Amino acid sequence: MDPALFYLFFSSVRASTHNKKDRRLKGKYSFSHFLLFLKLFLHRMRIEKRNYLLREKKMRGLVAILSAMLILTSCANRIVPRPVYLYPKVEPIEIELRSFSFYPNHIAIFEDHLPFIFRLKNTPQIKHNFTLIDSQKNILISVDVMPNRSTTVTIEHLEPGNYTFYCNRFLHRRRGMEGMLMVRK
Repeated sequence: MDPALFYLFFSSVRASTHNKKDRRLKGKYSFSHFLLFLKLFLHRMRIEKRNYLLREKKMRGLVAILSAMLILTSCANRIVPRPVYLYPKVEPIEIELRSFSFYPNHIAIFEDHLPFIFRLKNTPQIKHNFTLIDSQKNILISVDVMPNRSTTVTIEHLEPGNYTFYCNRFLHRRRGMEGMLMVRK
């Protein structure tokens, strides 16, 4: 509420109570001030209501935009493409399990280099997992790796295609602990 409107109203009331000489003038003076106050007050309330509705519409639009951004980012591919590490000869493929990431996380190998040997090294102080799945979401390997430990995993045969590996610990995959293995002819 505007303080000037209150002052205008209460000054008219005060003037009307102290004016003892002319009662006729007192009545007209205070009532006209009251009507002016009421008119200004209602006008101010309409402006306030209009501003409130505009702010509410803006907030609804902002909430809709933020919700859409949240939904779209959760639908996006979470594998951050890094350089592809190509392993052309038969050697152990070293994968470092870091805090919520694999290094490297994008690996390409050739099908004719059998068997595939992965050396998994867990460097942080928390337990991680290495799970390899095919395009139909079938689990091919699932190995737990303790903190500051290494383990070796051998795969006898993989068909050409793309495979996903990730950590199956709670929220690790969601935080970015995921990668891609490409097997080419």
